Amino acid sequence: MKKSHFMRVEKKYILTEDQSNQFRESIIENIGLDEYRQKDALIDIRNSYLESDTFCVYTLRKQKKRKRFKIRFREYGKDGEYDSSVWVELKEKRDSMGYKNRFVLEKEYIQDLLRGRDIYRKILVRNKEINSCYLKDVYTTVRDLIEKNELHPRILVQYRREAFQDGMAAKLRVTFDSALSIGELSKGSELFTEQKDLHRFPRELRVMEIKALSKYPRWLREMLEKHQIRPETFSKFMFAIETLFKPELIEMEVCRVSDFKPIVVPESV
Repeated sequence: MKKSHFMRVEKKYILTEDQSNQFRESIIENIGLDEYRQKDALIDIRNSYLESDTFCVYTLRKQKKRKRFKIRFREYGKDGEYDSSVWVELKEKRDSMGYKNRFVLEKEYIQDLLRGRDIYRKILVRNKEINSCYLKDVYTTVRDLIEKNELHPRILVQYRREAFQDGMAAKLRVTFDSALSIGELSKGSELFTEQKDLHRFPRELRVMEIKALSKYPRWLREMLEKHQIRPETFSKFMFAIETLFKPELIEMEVCRVSDFKPIVVPESV
């Protein structure tokens, strides 16, 4: 079972395909594959991001608020075939630390969640291995944020990911994303289906993301220095918004989310 909460410092790097291959070789020598994908590190990921008509989630990030959030529905798949369930994920940023809290939900209940219906019992049954107090907090926060900010699916981001991490503790995790595509979701869009007219990131580029609980190991620091690779301020969500909605953003009204309270993961979890 995949973990339901994470707390890590995250940095992203834009690499060429050649640079990506060189980093990959070094990473394989030092850490293993993602613990959940030991036999096959390549997976397909499809994210449906929630946003308001006034771009309040985007605005929090653009204004570099110390406390901000995103909500997305994440699907995992292989060769274009995706699971029947999705991860409902609340991503937070508090200062420089990133937090991700999530739970599994069958796709058939997503519209109920978006419409504000109480589906906690269904979520509890599907997530029995997660601490119930923690689960209730995550679910309630997600539901409140959707309702108060009038969020709905607006952005589709999909890509292929190869993941590596240093064992079950996951103190260091490195991922490579390729074949990045983005698209707009309207209120009438059918979720979790193949979308047409997608915009594609340059094929020769890769997004490397490093997530760590402490400072990078020496071998990784030396690799970054050797190739003169520096972290980039890059967000797939922001890239998608600014690519797809730029004319609207120029005249948009700033939306403030003053009552957002981040989740504190219970020590017992």
